[in-house]
Amino acid sequence: MFAAPGTRAAGDALVVEWRTGTDIAIIASFTPSRFVRVRSVTLTGLDPKNAFIASAQYGFWDGQTSLPSFTSETDQLPAEFHPRALVGAFAAPARSRVFVRLLVRAISDANVTEVLTGIRVDAESWAWAHTTFIPFEQPVTLEPPR
Repeated sequence: MFAAPGTRAAGDALVVEWRTGTDIAIIASFTPSRFVRVRSVTLTGLDPKNAFIASAQYGFWDGQTSLPSFTSETDQLPAEFHPRALVGAFAAPARSRVFVRLLVRAISDANVTEVLTGIRVDAESWAWAHTTFIPFEQPVTLEPPR
């Protein structure tokens, strides 16, 4: 895990002071139980008036290589994940470990505290569309500047 400079822990959450120009990378993973076509991945709790997803990547972990460690917000997913830009739908085989990296950029200072609690994965399988909420182990709290 990597936390941006100035990030602090408060209870079970990571707290980031959220101001214009702040970037944070959110890296999450999920394992579909059956073959799915992932149509979108979004963050829960993010106000689009304050921030947007500047870039998104996805890749697959084979379970054999060690999990990556990150040293900055700009680190990309490692080459062994065969990262691709998440700009449309992609196929994910059953029981594959999918990693997603979302770079979130602030466009204005936060006026209220927001809490990012997880990701929502909009997918379809067997011609049925469904959305799954995947909670973060540690929520991310975006606080107004002090």
